[in-house]
Amino acid sequence: VTATNGGGKSTTTNCGEKVSLPQLVQRLYEADVSNTKCADCGSNNPEWCSLNLGILLCIECSGIHRSLGSHLSKVRSLMLDKTSYTPEVVNILLALGNAQSNAIWDPRKSFLSA
Repeated sequence: VTATNGGGKSTTTNCGEKVSLPQLVQRLYEADVSNTKCADCGSNNPEWCSLNLGILLCIECSGIHRSLGSHLSKVRSLMLDKTSYTPEVVNILLALGNAQSNAIWDPRKSFLSA
């Protein structure tokens, strides 16, 4: 998966395939149904990500994560921060998903696992 923004700039992933950032978001949603909801509050269609936790977040929860500090949660926009989505990061996000990450970081969350 290679992510490109509307201006044609891209970041390369292991597959060498070019997709736009909105297409990358769609792939993340399709890879795991739990990714279609914010990992913290459950709101629909999150467009933010914590790179090191491997979760997708809504804008409100992304602000909370940013306030924790980048040493705890490295928050990036799924629509704007194209250079953050290296092949390794994309593969981690596709492999983990919100449900699996929440099973590790907040095992009490059950609404995302279905």
